[in-house]
Amino acid sequence: MCLIDCFRYEDPACDFLERFLWPEGPICPHCGEMERVRHLYGSTAPGTWKCYACRKMFSARMKTPFHNSHLPLHASLQAIYLLAATQGRIGSSRLATILGVSQRAAWLLKKRIMERSGRHIDGPVQQPSSLIAALAELADWQDERPSIDRSWSCDLRYDRFRLALDGADETKTDGLFLVSLHRFVGDAIPAIYESTVGAGGGVLLLSEDCDGQFEFDLGISARSALARLQPGIGPR
Repeated sequence: MCLIDCFRYEDPACDFLERFLWPEGPICPHCGEMERVRHLYGSTAPGTWKCYACRKMFSARMKTPFHNSHLPLHASLQAIYLLAATQGRIGSSRLATILGVSQRAAWLLKKRIMERSGRHIDGPVQQPSSLIAALAELADWQDERPSIDRSWSCDLRYDRFRLALDGADETKTDGLFLVSLHRFVGDAIPAIYESTVGAGGGVLLLSEDCDGQFEFDLGISARSALARLQPGIGPR
């Protein structure tokens, strides 16, 4: 399974965002609980979790620009990927056709992504293939969903999305996309990665040096990163 296959339907897109933001498992954004949390299925929205410490529901979209968006998550991720692949050169009319939304909605979406992610990325992007593979597959703490809503509208949107990427270097674009997504979500929840993708333990952190070189470095533990970026959330 390649990375962009996660953007075909809403459920896999939610799973991907969870792996991107929660490499060591779900974290309640309300109280920081990591143990007493459960995924909710049934009538709840895709990607909904409940914390049994504070009794509140949450999702990976909370505290990110994806929260309360009228556009499905998988479509937003497709837009970020397309803009990363074209370095922001894709027009709003073309983007609207691919995503199946109005031109105004596509223009506003592109403007928001460009403002947060930057118009272009200078310098090469390095990422281990094991990182891409880890993000493309279910994590150990993620359950196989009982069912996935495979609507025909999602299939048509995905076909247009793949067609627009025809001829693009997928390996390079994957790296550009991860940098763009990291910038887009900002500091709301740190983008930290599975300890299994790096040798020697720890997690992989995205870093950018003064020369515009992007790489994923072996870093500190997830709890330490959270404690630094989110006061009040740390070791228990």
